[in-house]
Amino acid sequence: MNRSAFIDRATRRRQRGDMLLEALIGTLLIGIVGLGMSYTASRVMVGQRYQNAQGIAISQMRALMQRYGTTLCTDDSLAVITMPPDRQLGVDVQCDALLSVKINSIDLTVLPSAVKLSVTSPELFGGVGTIVVGDNG
Repeated sequence: MNRSAFIDRATRRRQRGDMLLEALIGTLLIGIVGLGMSYTASRVMVGQRYQNAQGIAISQMRALMQRYGTTLCTDDSLAVITMPPDRQLGVDVQCDALLSVKINSIDLTVLPSAVKLSVTSPELFGGVGTIVVGDNG
């Protein structure tokens, strides 16, 4: 056996181990990247879920303000929104002070100039979980 054939065989044997090690490292890197991508996708989906719930709550609170207006200040039993699938949430109503005036035996009530609605649900809206509609300040 000549010397060059012996060197070729020894080099090939060493390179086989190197290839396996490179393949293992490549597989490990692909796994880490895959885990990172799946974590990012899950966070995006959670954020989208919160944003969808917030959009539903905001549209329902705006509808309450359009439908009832300042009546919400005197009758807060109307201040309820329904979140999917069938969850009722009470809405906190804050109004400027109502002023009642009596002139010549006629009662006049001055309605508030601002109505603010807020609802809190951290499990539905994420974070602090408070949504405010109609805040003037």
